[in-house]
Amino acid sequence: MTTRQEIIDRISDQDTAKVFKEVAGVSDINAITKGRTSTPGVYVFRLRRQAGANTAGTGVVQKVNDSYAVVIVEDTGRDTRGGDASDLIEAHCEQIQSALLNWIPGSGKRGLEYDGGRLVTIKGGRIFWQEIYTLPGNQIRQLN
Repeated sequence: MTTRQEIIDRISDQDTAKVFKEVAGVSDINAITKGRTSTPGVYVFRLRRQAGANTAGTGVVQKVNDSYAVVIVEDTGRDTRGGDASDLIEAHCEQIQSALLNWIPGSGKRGLEYDGGRLVTIKGGRIFWQEIYTLPGNQIRQLN
């Protein structure tokens, strides 16, 4: 199972009140902003992979950090300014943070770390907010 799928399962399992109508994986942000989404919904994709310096003299040993975007979509309703939806997004972010912060997926050695959040867009009566969680310090190695 991929880390992305583990994150999806973790959010779904921790959503005991079934607040989210959909928790799913996507390929990128465009799949969410230009595709079909449910509200409130959560969509997860691997955002980036950053590698540290090679520490091996012969071969390769590197620390790798994998970052995952968790995008929350909420309906703005009749509030054209999105204030009420923004409050809901904040509550959803806290719920997701409670599920993911310092949780160790099967592929990890350490717990997920929070790496920030941002407004993606407000479009078609929906607000799109992206949170980033990073799985630090996995190691790749190929020694000769």
